[in-house]
Amino acid sequence: MKILLVYPNNFTLLSPPPVGLSMVARAAREAGHDVRLLDCMGTEDRAPLLAQALAEDPPELVGFNLRNVDNQDIRDTRFFIPEYAALVAQANQVAPTVVGGTALMAMPERVFEASGASYGLCGEGVRSFVPWLEELAAGATSFETPGAMWREGDATHMNAHEILGYGAEGRIDWSWMDLARYRKGDMPASVITKTGCAHRCLFCDANQRFGGRFLARDPEIIVEDLLHDASEYGHNRYLYFFIDPCFNQPLDWAKQLCEAIIRAEIKLGYTALVEPTADMDQELVDLMKRSGCIMTTSLVSSLEEGMQQRMQRPGSLADIARCFGMLEKAGISVMPQLLLGGPGENQQTVEANFKFLEGFSPILVDIGWGLRIPPGADLYPIALAEGVVDKDTDMLQPQFYLSDQLDPEWIEARIKAWKRWRMPKLWQWARLIGRSVALRF
Repeated sequence: MKILLVYPNNFTLLSPPPVGLSMVARAAREAGHDVRLLDCMGTEDRAPLLAQALAEDPPELVGFNLRNVDNQDIRDTRFFIPEYAALVAQANQVAPTVVGGTALMAMPERVFEASGASYGLCGEGVRSFVPWLEELAAGATSFETPGAMWREGDATHMNAHEILGYGAEGRIDWSWMDLARYRKGDMPASVITKTGCAHRCLFCDANQRFGGRFLARDPEIIVEDLLHDASEYGHNRYLYFFIDPCFNQPLDWAKQLCEAIIRAEIKLGYTALVEPTADMDQELVDLMKRSGCIMTTSLVSSLEEGMQQRMQRPGSLADIARCFGMLEKAGISVMPQLLLGGPGENQQTVEANFKFLEGFSPILVDIGWGLRIPPGADLYPIALAEGVVDKDTDMLQPQFYLSDQLDPEWIEARIKAWKRWRMPKLWQWARLIGRSVALRF
């Protein structure tokens, strides 16, 4: 079958490459299909690009990987679903369409319906796409493949999807991507180390979308990926981003991965997302340093004890202070991410965040306010009870929660004032950039 796979995401925050779609494309090609991948990242007007791809070699099927529902920004909200739907409608004029991706997994039936696609495929496409193609090629009008979505008359049907995690098939296929373009961005090299999440933060539905447990890849397989990508693409000369919701958990697995990287003698620099929790210890920090960790980022959400608990975060302020202290002492830069405005937030709890940060030297602090309300997160029933939304509210449309004890103008001005005062020190950036550049030589 002639297949055109489209990555319509052009939201340039971090400029994430189509890593998942590359694995799906590889699996389909290995199964004998004629596959092309159209990457729209960095393209403002995508319709002409898609029109050209459809006209040059008309496909028999067009697949779309939908990454985000919206940009989760209360101040300047961008809703992506209508943009995706317009591209799907354009492709529908040429061939049947199928949608997948994390946006679909957020609200499967609503996103599928709003997209206008012929079919949907929820879950891990690298496992399910080829079996689903076989059913489609055989003329099926209903499907057995896990996660498959289709219409019969006015009814939408959906099979339960599976989240199994990745093994060897989790290797990103960089041959599908414009490496020169991505190396100018924030994620020049990546590797998948883990999927799933065992936590249930108030504002997050990741455990619903990606599974409620950590699904870690074998450290030796990850090292094989790193060695392959170093040899094939020279990725080891660039700063890696480890695709992992919580690098330091499970603790023993994280240590095994660091040790495997050290044994392989890979000259590597990487950024990892960590959860500053009670189980993170000095041994892991030392191993992270030795294996090439340059920077960590942590979605701490709040640095005030009461808000930490209300946001259902897995650590405490004492855990955060201890972990940040160990990382900074080891020379690993720390970038906290704050998400302010949850239930019970007020001016005093906001100020507590800035007070806490006085004891540390983060290379950068990312501060957002206003919480996007996913219908699968524990914030949703709170928003219902408080009348922020009701049962008739279309949750596909971006809906935000902001504590009624906070004035939007005040919190916006307060964050701007703090950022002007607390600029990162030049020496921190110089050290980070110097260590990144050193990887090339």
